[in-house]
Amino acid sequence: MEQAIYERDLKDSTRPISPLRKAGDAIEIVTDDLTIDEVVAKIASLYQQRVVQMNEAASQALS
Repeated sequence: MEQAIYERDLKDSTRPISPLRKAGDAIEIVTDDLTIDEVVAKIASLYQQRVVQMNEAASQALS
């Protein structure tokens, strides 16, 4: 099964039209050893950090 997933991902990422790629500003979260609650907390924390950064940038732009 792992081999089939690897082959699928390779095919998707190397196709000539619209290859599957991670967005340049994507944030990858390794969830291997996290519980669902820990994953949700991590996402919420990253969101809050992004909101703070956006608010700071907006405040500086208005100054």
